[in-house]
Amino acid sequence: MPPVKKKVKKSLHSSFFEPRSQQRERRESLANSEGACGDAVAVEYVAEEGDEQLDTDTKIAILASLHPSLSNVALMDLLLSTNGSIKATNQLLTSGQTTPQARKPPSTTNQSSLKSFLSNQSPSSTSTSATTPQKLPPKGQTLHLYTPASISQHTPCILHTTFLPPPLATTLLQELLEESNTFPPPGKFNLFSRMVQSPHRSVMYTTTPATTPYYYQGVTLPPPRAFTPSMATAAGLVEEYFQSLEPRGRITAALVNCYAGPQQGVGFHTDALTYIGPRAIICTLSLGVSREFRIQKQPPSAHSSGIYAIHLPHNSLLVMTAGMQENYKHSIPLVQKVDRHEVSGDVRIAITFRWYRDDYGPEVTPACGCGGRMVLRPVWGGEKYFWSCDGEYRGVGEGCGYFKWAVFGEGGKPVFDEGKGKEVGSRVDGD
Repeated sequence: MPPVKKKVKKSLHSSFFEPRSQQRERRESLANSEGACGDAVAVEYVAEEGDEQLDTDTKIAILASLHPSLSNVALMDLLLSTNGSIKATNQLLTSGQTTPQARKPPSTTNQSSLKSFLSNQSPSSTSTSATTPQKLPPKGQTLHLYTPASISQHTPCILHTTFLPPPLATTLLQELLEESNTFPPPGKFNLFSRMVQSPHRSVMYTTTPATTPYYYQGVTLPPPRAFTPSMATAAGLVEEYFQSLEPRGRITAALVNCYAGPQQGVGFHTDALTYIGPRAIICTLSLGVSREFRIQKQPPSAHSSGIYAIHLPHNSLLVMTAGMQENYKHSIPLVQKVDRHEVSGDVRIAITFRWYRDDYGPEVTPACGCGGRMVLRPVWGGEKYFWSCDGEYRGVGEGCGYFKWAVFGEGGKPVFDEGKGKEVGSRVDGD
């Protein structure tokens, strides 16, 4: 017998702002209601003008009040499958059809939702660590991930929302917005004899003054700045979490990137390993406007070269776990517009916290044959690493071509003397 429909005559908006005790009583009443013959009661959604323009959190809250037995993760997945329509999502649930129908993707991009892409997997509600992706997006497709559980399940990343106490996040954002006014303009560097300009502004900060210059893309960087007061407080909280993943580690450096508007971003790349070593863990705190973070498995294949898109809201901490730099590239794509943040407008501040290891300091970075500092790079897969000339960034063509397999000792410490340590053909000691 089909379920008996019971209309919710009370405004969903008013129910959303009810005291929690009343919400709970109303939900229990709806959940426990039965028809004359013990029939289950299906809740019918009464649409109101403007419902589809609500923000996602409010839509999820409305759906949760109608379907309290479902997790927010499941509701989010279903909402995405109906292009954000509350009415269509509720119809999907009340009709007994719990697997969304495949929807036509927008004409401007080829995308896939979690439900349509991984239809045989149910979303998990929580996640504390990243796992090996179970299935890679097909070539030409972008798989959007919105929840910490789905991100940890399908990528080598961990996302923590509302990582800092909100007042600290606001203070830090305001502090760095003011600080960013003193950032140098986007830098320029050579790439195979062509002058290329960085797509955003950046400044390095360290916990202790540097005695030897740092190098990046063939350029000698200005002396690092000292952490601002709020940044130091935030770094302490990040370090506490970081040490739960890498007990030996400390937060000793931070690269602050300022993306001033939707037309600033950064293309696909990996973070340099020169000062952080192999299998490094990197934590990025996002402040201000929300932006999309994309990753792609390397090397791309004909069958699995699609892209994961992770959405980074204000005050979220994205953790790139050990091995990500050896297996994936990541980017912040340029977009046409963004949803403005109440404090920063269209500006995003990203603080990338790193453990700059003492044994990988700039004073020990090997020099190549043409006088520049070498760069530590991985062979895709992370089974081997090598030091190579960075001449392509210094405007000397392809450089001298100097190449040397990296050798590591105990704890991943680099060894530069021939015959000592071990060439990395397996895992680094201490991993």
